[in-house]
Amino acid sequence: MSGFEIAGLVLGAFPLLISAAEHYKKGFEPLRHWVRFRSEFLDFIDAVDIEKSIFDATLEEFLISADVPHEELQLLMTDPNYVGWHSEDLVNVLRSRLGHSDLVFKSTIRTLNQTLADLQDMLLPNNGEVNWATDDASKWEYELKRISHSFSNGGERAVKRLESTNEKLRRLFTSHERLQTSRSMSSRKVMKWGHIFECIRCHASSVHMALRKGWNCSCEKSHSTALRLERRHDGGWSSEFYMAFDIQTDHVKPLDIRREVLIRTRKEDVKVDVPSMAPGISGLQPVLNQLRRDFEPESKSSPQVNVMPHPPLKSTSSETPSSISSHVRSVFSRNSSIGSSTIISTSNATGVLHADTGSSRLRIPHRSKPKKSVGFRVETQQVTFVPKPEPCQPQPIQPEVTTEIKDLCSVLKSPNMATSCFGYLCDDEDHHHEIIQLFDKPQAMDETKSVSLEQLIGNRKLNRQQRFIIATILASSLIQLGTTPWMTQKMEKRSIFFNQTKSKVDLEHPYIRHSFPSSKQGNVAQENNGNPPITRFATKESLANLGILLLELCFDQPVESCISWGNYLVNGIAHNKTDYLTAREWVDSVGGQEPDLEPIIRCCVNCSFERPADWGDKSFVQAVYSSIVAPLEKIVTSWAA
Repeated sequence: MSGFEIAGLVLGAFPLLISAAEHYKKGFEPLRHWVRFRSEFLDFIDAVDIEKSIFDATLEEFLISADVPHEELQLLMTDPNYVGWHSEDLVNVLRSRLGHSDLVFKSTIRTLNQTLADLQDMLLPNNGEVNWATDDASKWEYELKRISHSFSNGGERAVKRLESTNEKLRRLFTSHERLQTSRSMSSRKVMKWGHIFECIRCHASSVHMALRKGWNCSCEKSHSTALRLERRHDGGWSSEFYMAFDIQTDHVKPLDIRREVLIRTRKEDVKVDVPSMAPGISGLQPVLNQLRRDFEPESKSSPQVNVMPHPPLKSTSSETPSSISSHVRSVFSRNSSIGSSTIISTSNATGVLHADTGSSRLRIPHRSKPKKSVGFRVETQQVTFVPKPEPCQPQPIQPEVTTEIKDLCSVLKSPNMATSCFGYLCDDEDHHHEIIQLFDKPQAMDETKSVSLEQLIGNRKLNRQQRFIIATILASSLIQLGTTPWMTQKMEKRSIFFNQTKSKVDLEHPYIRHSFPSSKQGNVAQENNGNPPITRFATKESLANLGILLLELCFDQPVESCISWGNYLVNGIAHNKTDYLTAREWVDSVGGQEPDLEPIIRCCVNCSFERPADWGDKSFVQAVYSSIVAPLEKIVTSWAA
């Protein structure tokens, strides 16, 4: 018997087992001892029903991927005795899709079939027949004792084996999708974004730890904190976090206020080395050297250029302006010499440059009787050189003085702050995080309100572009915060919020809420003292929740209003797998609504990646970014262009 034929047997065994359990439940209801076993038996029925739904969805999805015609598919899924289960063509298609995993599939499906047979033997020991109710009530008492005894010995182990085998089969059926996804990945950037998001997660956990330690107040109520979700896209990113704190003041009339802040890593003081300047007039020496070169004549008999000290001209009580003028004229008299003289005046002294073509000695001007001679009139020119100002000595950069915050609650309640920086908080590893206020004054809570994504979806308040932008932010935020204490609850539409002022909603800045109790309270819950516990399938569940959100944003419709949602209820009540099973069926309709989103959402819902789902694996994080976040960014960026 082929594995495909065994799959048909399993498909028919599930309804038989559930039907028998339901009939036994009706027979046990009047019994007095039924109360002790009732909860355990109902949990068994629910578990088998859930595993049946998962098996049906997995098998149907695989048959669709194998291009089985729609009519043939309906017959296979509704009739376990249909002759198509023995079709050689379908068996060959199954083997070609599974490749070398065909033997593993056959072994797994046999184990699943045997597990169902063991559970049937616990309920139906008489050749698969139910002992229907008779007038003899003691017979039902015997059946109740028999079944409860059987379940206490091996029932729980059989149910766990059923869940484990069914999960292995699902992973095996979706292996070809994981292979296609892995082949489309670029191998050149395997570790880039994996490393970046790992750093962001570490920083987010450090900020959470510092905030948790900072509430050294006596408040009985927890402090509500809103963390803004950010897009971290290629080309630039920052580890800064924007937050808002909801605080109640201590005034006579308490007032609820909101402080919006920026939290960033505190930088160390920057020291600037100031180079020492030479004293005196050394800065003028290059100017004087250039001046000498400019005054050199081009003749071979180069005259000497002498710098002659000359006392500064001062006006005293005994001298009049006319005497000073005559003195200056006597110095630059055209009959005094054959040559040229220039006065160079600086801030320190005045000197006379005297160029003499006949002698190299210094000539001191004096009054003398002019002699007859042939002279050339040379215009004298007074040139005043202003020394180049010394460069301003750079002062050391004085960063804003910040102090460690001992009680964050009292700091946030302050009506006005003299500086923009409140101070800094420390985590357990002595990392400092500065808190910068974004507004001078806090906002009153009645001026702004919060609206959840649940209130926006389905009310035609979001256009297509806005829904895609929100989807991109949520996908990126999951990778950033997935393993941090900020994500203690699953990401769903009722946990995503937006600020609303009057009629305007800030759709580009969604945020999540978190509560911090006072560290001085004796009954502080320990749930915030570290990272949330990571279960075995936590990464898959978080991706599946993201896929459900993307489906709701794609169709602008909550998952509860989907037609197929009612097919996955147990006794008319939703269970923890109802949304997931609905999403697995709902994703088939994405191609007709948003073709670009179909492969993205399938990756989320089916977790179809080559590597095991683990946020701690950088290669897996890179695969999630390349298959989910990057395509969403590409769509949003194309609209912006």
